[in-house]
Amino acid sequence: MNGYQKRIAELEAFVVSLKAQLAQRDAQLAQRDATITALQQQVAELSKQVTNLLAQVAWLSKNSSNSSKPPSVRVDRATGVSASLGKGS
Repeated sequence: MNGYQKRIAELEAFVVSLKAQLAQRDAQLAQRDATITALQQQVAELSKQVTNLLAQVAWLSKNSSNSSKPPSVRVDRATGVSASLGKGS
């Protein structure tokens, strides 16, 4: 084997090594892509939950000073029953 043939063999071995590294990197990228997709789905789901919780907080934080309902039709939060204000018991 002369110098050129030896160098060609070295380069061919190097190419094989690079191809193996690329295959490994491709597998890592595919796994990373799958993880990103799963995380994006989680973020979307959690965003919906946050929106729902904010709506609940807004509803729960309403009081008589910021209610859009007149006093006669306000609902008692604890019982869910309409409170008839202004009438004696």
